[in-house]
Amino acid sequence: MTLKQIEQTRAFLSRVDAIQGLADMQELTEEMRAFYGQGFNVSLRARGWNAALPPYSSEYKIRDQKVLKGFLEGYLAKQKSIDEICGILDLVEKGKNLQSDSEKYDFLMNVYHSYYGKFIFDETIEHIATVPKEALKIRGFQISDAMIRGLVTKLHSYVNKLCDDSPKDANAGNKQEINFQPQITVEAKNEIAIDIFATFENARQRAEDLGLADEQYKSVIEKISELETLIKSKESKGKRWQKVKECLKWIVEQGIQVAGILLPVITQVIQ
Repeated sequence: MTLKQIEQTRAFLSRVDAIQGLADMQELTEEMRAFYGQGFNVSLRARGWNAALPPYSSEYKIRDQKVLKGFLEGYLAKQKSIDEICGILDLVEKGKNLQSDSEKYDFLMNVYHSYYGKFIFDETIEHIATVPKEALKIRGFQISDAMIRGLVTKLHSYVNKLCDDSPKDANAGNKQEINFQPQITVEAKNEIAIDIFATFENARQRAEDLGLADEQYKSVIEKISELETLIKSKESKGKRWQKVKECLKWIVEQGIQVAGILLPVITQVIQ
């Protein structure tokens, strides 16, 4: 079954409940007959109904609606993973109609955490999804419409691969895109370790350069050391996040200067 067939079947289903009378019923059934061909073999009261016959009653309409819904739902049930496919298509439609920044943020987080590991996200999306919402507010960061369109396109591409029309022997490039597992070399690991070390050293240097009051400076240095210990620990990302949340509250109380020092450090800790 192709993605187009699934989408059209869902579109037909959405129209069944909106049928008002005989004209609507006959119009929809004609479209379905043209789309499904001989496979659309159902018995409907509305078929062949004309002005010479008694009125097309609401009871007949309800019966025909049930018949159409039964056919359409049965058609979709033939597709494996149909629940997952429909869930993604619902998410795609939701992504096309977002208005507020809050809706965009919730959509991005939903997509990232639901499909992480199934396809690749760029660094900006990774950053937004792994940095606390409070930190984004402090930086004045906004999620653009272009980011949302990119996520919608990814979802649509992924759901297409779930359908039976996608090649069973997809090339290695496509497989890597869907089941991405980063392979990190020894050199790359060393570079990452150096980058993390540099982040903490830069934070300490910036704390010195800003000329903070003695007590505040000592507190900031202590927080940097705590976070450095945390990132070296073997605790799960979830446990690290719980500890980072307490630190975030403290950062918000300290103001924009301290936030500028510690937020890059926190980003490293929760990645």
